[in-house]
Amino acid sequence: MIRRLCAVACLWLAVAFTTASAAPLPARIYVNARVWTADAAQPVAEAFAVTEGRFVAVGSNETVRALAGPSTTVVDLGGRRVVPGFIDTHWHLPARRSARLDNAGSVEVIQQRLVEYAKGLPAGSWVVGRAGCPPTSLVARRTSATSTPCSPTGPW
Repeated sequence: MIRRLCAVACLWLAVAFTTASAAPLPARIYVNARVWTADAAQPVAEAFAVTEGRFVAVGSNETVRALAGPSTTVVDLGGRRVVPGFIDTHWHLPARRSARLDNAGSVEVIQQRLVEYAKGLPAGSWVVGRAGCPPTSLVARRTSATSTPCSPTGPW
């Protein structure tokens, strides 16, 4: 009787401790990253695990991969930087509103880029260019009187 009671008690304790200590498996694991943790004790890490939108583990690739279960998605970040909690409050619209003229090097290249850009605009639209190079970087200098129009439909 005592032996049976001890066996039942041991089984109950084993189940209770296993169930209590079992954390849910992470939904996603991100590996091969350069993670800035903002933690002085561990300022950088290679991997992290996420469950229900929360970080549940941060550490080495090996340590975090060990937490994966059969349904865990593993994402290889290929050495990209991860900065938790950083929010960039500006964005760039995907619309292209001007021709890219940076590093053109010559008036002819600028004109070619403007013509190509103008082809995608409605007739009569303004052709606008944007460049990061100062005018002094051009090999040839011309005035608007000697330049050819880039858009045959104007406005002129």
